[in-house]
Amino acid sequence: MIKKILDKNNLKNQSIITCVDKGKTAKVSLKTNNESFYLANIDDKKDNINKKCDYVLVKQNEDLWVLIELKGTKISLARKQIESTYEMIKDFCKDKKRYVAISGKIQLPSAEINKLKILLIEKYNFKRIFIKSGEIKLEYKNNEIKENNKIK
Repeated sequence: MIKKILDKNNLKNQSIITCVDKGKTAKVSLKTNNESFYLANIDDKKDNINKKCDYVLVKQNEDLWVLIELKGTKISLARKQIESTYEMIKDFCKDKKRYVAISGKIQLPSAEINKLKILLIEKYNFKRIFIKSGEIKLEYKNNEIKENNKIK
């Protein structure tokens, strides 16, 4: 799977990289500030055993990784997909900065969302978890990923 993620054909030199689900209810955008990122769609819809998140976004020098899940309403499935994906790639990114972005029709109380964030951070040492209903707007700056709702 790592070869698929870091394939040169997946390297994007765009000012904004966007991932959108088919129904356009979930969307994650990243303002790159002139950095190049690999963007790989890794979700194999036919594989019901090894569920993976939809996308992996990796900075070209591989020191920063973002797992992206575009979800309907099944947030518990999103968690399983993030965990499963991380287990598959952990040997390549365990000493790197790692983030998670989950976008969709999220209808959970904020307490439940915070509980999920804490669980993923404590269990897998992700630097930050972004969970939001609708579009998540992120920005890469100073080797960090932050939310930036001012991005157009």
